[in-house]
Amino acid sequence: MSKLVAFAFLFLLFVPLERLFPLHPDQKIFRSGFLTDVVHFLINEVLIKVSTFLLALPIFLLTRDLFPALKAWIAGLHGGLQFLLAILIADFFGYWAHRLHHSVPFLWKLHSVHHSPGTLDWLSSARVHPINVGINRAIGAAPLLLLGFTKATFGAYLIFVGLWGLFLHSNVRFELKILRRVFATPFFHHWHHSKDPEGQNKNFAGQFPWMDALFGTLFLPDHWPKEYGIQEKMPDGYFSQMKFPFS
Repeated sequence: MSKLVAFAFLFLLFVPLERLFPLHPDQKIFRSGFLTDVVHFLINEVLIKVSTFLLALPIFLLTRDLFPALKAWIAGLHGGLQFLLAILIADFFGYWAHRLHHSVPFLWKLHSVHHSPGTLDWLSSARVHPINVGINRAIGAAPLLLLGFTKATFGAYLIFVGLWGLFLHSNVRFELKILRRVFATPFFHHWHHSKDPEGQNKNFAGQFPWMDALFGTLFLPDHWPKEYGIQEKMPDGYFSQMKFPFS
């Protein structure tokens, strides 16, 4: 029931936003793949939590006694500073986890589920393979627990990146040119999903584009991408997409 309430809330939040500031005005709300993405939205979170737990637990057990002085320093920080530091640390590790999924063939097959939509909107962000997200969270978010960040900070981080991820995928014409090299925008992330050759394997960061600039993967041209999606043929339907990486 809580997922249905969340879906209804987000639908009422993002659909008007996409209608008021559309990037693609002719794009339908109930576009191709809409129902499949609804199933992803409603089902995946439980599977993501299971895969994250199974992948992060060995890391936690092996490293839980490391860095006591650093953990004590972080525990003494103000909550706001903890939150900002958490986003920075998670985005650094998340950048490399994301880049790895574009470099290793099997990991790409997992990640290609997320890249398969031919149109982007807030709901397309839900189309993911749970193992893909579990790996990303284990690498990107587990360090926050290992370094002693509070549960409140960790929870706030998950809520923030979840909502921001919906915004980055949404069908809105927001470029924010003044800040787009500092903070991730829909323009920045839409290029990551581009099918255009010039935009392939670019813009891996979740929140800070300057990380891509630092590691040579930033791409911010003066126009929006023309096409989205992947070269591979992705099957229709939730369960077929869950099986796809193993076929």
